Amino acid sequence: MASGPPTISLALQAALEQQLGGPFISYPVQGGSSAGNSLAFLLAPLPSSSTTNSTNPFVQLQELPKYVLKIPQNPYSRQAIHRERQNLPALNAFLGPRTSTQPEVKIPQLAPVTELPLGAMITRAIDGMDGARAWNNCQHEEERLSLCRAFGRAARWVHSLPPNSSLPGPLRTTLPSSVAEDVHSPAALEEQPRTARDWLRLYLRAESARLAPRFTALVPEPEPPITSGQSEVLEGPELRAREREQERAIWCITTMERALADASLWGEGRDALCFIHGDWTLPNILVQRDGQGGWKEVAVVDWGDCGVADRRYDLREGVWSVLYNAALSGQEDQAVQEGYVQAFLEAYVGAGEEGLGWVLQDWNKWLELKRVGGGAVREGYWEAWAAAYEVWDLLVADEAVA
Repeated sequence: MASGPPTISLALQAALEQQLGGPFISYPVQGGSSAGNSLAFLLAPLPSSSTTNSTNPFVQLQELPKYVLKIPQNPYSRQAIHRERQNLPALNAFLGPRTSTQPEVKIPQLAPVTELPLGAMITRAIDGMDGARAWNNCQHEEERLSLCRAFGRAARWVHSLPPNSSLPGPLRTTLPSSVAEDVHSPAALEEQPRTARDWLRLYLRAESARLAPRFTALVPEPEPPITSGQSEVLEGPELRAREREQERAIWCITTMERALADASLWGEGRDALCFIHGDWTLPNILVQRDGQGGWKEVAVVDWGDCGVADRRYDLREGVWSVLYNAALSGQEDQAVQEGYVQAFLEAYVGAGEEGLGWVLQDWNKWLELKRVGGGAVREGYWEAWAAAYEVWDLLVADEAVA
């Protein structure tokens, strides 16, 4: 039997009504690429009898502040929402002086409420449509190209934020506490990356340690069969699924190792660290119509995974997101898909005053490798950062079912 729309628990609803000053209407919404891990609701407080315009109460409802409520659904999303709750005040404080020069790009602000049940978080709503919904609303190719350009400009805005001691630091380079004391000295743990290559090396070290339990299960025949860490033996589909996960993990690690050793992937601006979003997908930007048949970027959301890293981590995920949404909407033509990515990257590079021309050069080299290889390219330009994201995706899946 089909389940109904998601709802807010009575305990959480009571806490919200107390802190928001009265009853509210809630609407389930889909937003952010973490939508599968958390529930999101748009909250609109109901007007009180003293403020309601009896001739048009809907206008009064429109004028009241609106909020977005996020409720985690598993351990991973609980941690991600906790990180975002910590990151948003620092980001807003840092961006405060910049609002006059960048008024068109906003980030969420936490609502003035105390801690909520279930690890939930509430922010002030920002008018706009998430990029994935906007893609589905496009009727013509030029609209989708405009959306890709907005996506690229928003990425350039995020990456223009200078690494700062008040903002989150190196992305995902901290070793798991369970292995840090055994295999690494305290001095190594305090190491700070100075270049993007340094960051990838530290990231690889940390993620290899987190994936160690997967590799301990890789045993040659006729050794004991793979187990899940419990007493039971994995067989059939479960065994094959675990073997596929292990193969995927091995590809991720070895691809990043080769990237570190490949001098052609570094230099000429590629080695510069920058502040990145960490989950750069179309659902994580909000856009509005620009009045000329296209789209303009108005906000960036889901800041639970931001930090200092290699910009290509975001850009490679952005490329994937464009291709995914294109395929999902039936845009299967390869040339059309590549045109969308080109629009995204060209908008990111801009006029070239920041020395980012190498981004387009590397994309074109990757396309050439793909054509020469018959469409099956898993190495070379861009793939190290696809591996970096995939290895994190493996760990997210582990945490989500923990």
